Amino acid sequence: MERSSIEKEEVFMDTKLDVPYFSQYKDVQEPSHRLTSCGMTCVYMALQYLGSETPTLDEMIQGGVEAGGYGRSGWIHDYFVNLFQESGYECERHEHMRDSDVHMISFAIKNGSPVILSVERRLWDQRLFHMVLITGVRESSNGDLEGFFYHDPASLRENGSRHLYVPLGTFYLDWRRMAIFPKKK
Repeated sequence: MERSSIEKEEVFMDTKLDVPYFSQYKDVQEPSHRLTSCGMTCVYMALQYLGSETPTLDEMIQGGVEAGGYGRSGWIHDYFVNLFQESGYECERHEHMRDSDVHMISFAIKNGSPVILSVERRLWDQRLFHMVLITGVRESSNGDLEGFFYHDPASLRENGSRHLYVPLGTFYLDWRRMAIFPKKK
């Protein structure tokens, strides 16, 4: 006699924003800027999505460097906030966020705004600071947050690293508790 089992299939609800993808390695033309342009590449993707007319990615990077937007520890988050505001968008930065603050990220995505996050990237037993653009959210059928989708600007893949998925547990391990929230006025 054969036993049959009925497995309950988990149903997820995904919300993904149609954010264009750009790579700091493939789309940045100036070789000396490729290793350090993750943050500005995220800003560029967000501005493109929000509908802003921008200079080229390389011009934005060079302009940011010349204006003092890049320091010893990397891109200065206040500089990015000012860029969004000068482009006609509301923008705020949050630091020292708690795990319970992920609802702010989920809320922004559901309201049509991508979020720039500061994360730790593990590479060859090193922990490096990096920035990614949150482009989507996954919830269970009962509304529990399961994880996020993101664009990783540090990609050499042919189709880029768009809408990669990170489950919430892994997200908490890599998130540096900093986020930049641009949105339309």
